[in-house]
Amino acid sequence: MAPWTADNWEADLPVRGLIGFHPSPKVTQINLSPANMVVKWDGPSSVISNAVTGVSIPLNWYVVEKTDSLDTPNFTPIAPPTLDHQATLLGPFSGRKGFFRVRMLTPQEAGQS
Repeated sequence: MAPWTADNWEADLPVRGLIGFHPSPKVTQINLSPANMVVKWDGPSSVISNAVTGVSIPLNWYVVEKTDSLDTPNFTPIAPPTLDHQATLLGPFSGRKGFFRVRMLTPQEAGQS
């Protein structure tokens, strides 16, 4: 196995840019109480670093969204964007129906520049 360098490799192409694979977050746990709901998920935690400036930017932001119906879904954020892999949502949740999802955001969508 050859060391990782900027030299041309197997396909005789230079290594440049980013790998564009963006797996969707996967909800792994939901803890519900009358007062709150804790949602946990798995997903990437990528960081892009500039070796020249020394600046590192986290790339994978997440938001929990909710809709009242799947017939005509209108998902809206119910928590602020986070880098964490969990969110605590304040209730009350007793007797309320809804559909939730975790969506990955770009730094720009999360309000980061």
